[in-house]
Amino acid sequence: MSTIIKRKTTMLLHQIEEALGSFVLNNGDMDSLNLDQLENIYKREVDKGRIFNKNSIKDVVEATYLDELFGFALDIAHDSSLIDSINYLYSLFHHLDIYEIRNAISHPNRPFWDCYWYRVAAIASDPVNEILGLQEIKTALELIEQGTINDPPEDWISKIIWQIPNNLPDHFDHGVTG
Repeated sequence: MSTIIKRKTTMLLHQIEEALGSFVLNNGDMDSLNLDQLENIYKREVDKGRIFNKNSIKDVVEATYLDELFGFALDIAHDSSLIDSINYLYSLFHHLDIYEIRNAISHPNRPFWDCYWYRVAAIASDPVNEILGLQEIKTALELIEQGTINDPPEDWISKIIWQIPNNLPDHFDHGVTG
């Protein structure tokens, strides 16, 4: 694994995630978002002691994980011509296992394979981004191809995608599970 490939992938994936957040901010409002999902995000933020205004779409987007962003984008686009494009982009994320790449970026001890760059670049170069008005993704890809790599904020890198609440205890006897 090349360090430069990991940096390129990290920059580009950050831009994709940021563009998707901008899509939600620019095209949605609080009434268009799933109320159950909003309540889950609110509870998660309050449980972590973070200040959170559940009536602010900006606060919601800032507290949202990647899969939740897709859910909101689907909520926003459900009655528009953009729904097929959002569904297509969402399917690309699943088929190319982008969530695993996101986790590999967050966990320094996980292997980071060179193919991750090509998967993220395939999404960034897909015309669906232009259909959705996400031109900043293509711009980021072009900058990377020209050799300009900007690292995303450290807190984005350490934000693990799987930090979604679950019903598992914080500590349990491992012997019980075998």
